[in-house]
Amino acid sequence: MALNLPEGGRLPAVDLAAALRGCLHAAPERMPSRSAASLRPAAVLIPIVNRRGGNAVLFTRRAPALTHHAGQICFPGGTVSEADSTYAQAALRELEEETGIARRHVHLAGALPELDTRTGFSVVPVVGVVEEGFRLVLQQTEVASVFEVPLPYVLDRRNYHLRPVPDRDQARVFDTIQYGNDLIWGATATMLVRLVAILSNLAPDVHESLHATRGNCDFGKNGS
Repeated sequence: MALNLPEGGRLPAVDLAAALRGCLHAAPERMPSRSAASLRPAAVLIPIVNRRGGNAVLFTRRAPALTHHAGQICFPGGTVSEADSTYAQAALRELEEETGIARRHVHLAGALPELDTRTGFSVVPVVGVVEEGFRLVLQQTEVASVFEVPLPYVLDRRNYHLRPVPDRDQARVFDTIQYGNDLIWGATATMLVRLVAILSNLAPDVHESLHATRGNCDFGKNGS
């Protein structure tokens, strides 16, 4: 499934989402019974921003005053609420609440397998391609800032390492990816590892197109 890039090399957001949709699982539609579930259902949105200069993955940096995971880097997301009809709707709602990015800018592309966390959540990572033109309005009680990492850098397996990271007063070994001064680790990095594995193993042409084609991201020194 190769990506047929138009002249100039930039694939529109809707077409990029369609290409990814052929590689990813559909996000679960039915919500689990909250009385029967041992883990709390949650959803995050992995936002791939489709910019003129190239695709990039958007991350949030949690506010330093939070009780849990203060200052850590993650994707917009949280616990599924009673008002959410699906995991995808929960992820879009959290994206809007935390970053101000309206769901009309997002083309859903599918989801990764559920990830159970040590903190008692079963998280569905929903992947969405975000068109330019959105306005950021951060929920400052939860989000300190946002930043973007070029998609080719995220898709490069050489940037991932297992390393010990201090967690709850002890060092544990986690998946990690370093970008500049920012260390992305834990569940967030594990989601990215799974995304890279799915694209490179199940859809190598798509992975290669996104990783190596300059038209999809101006990756500069990070290109292979």
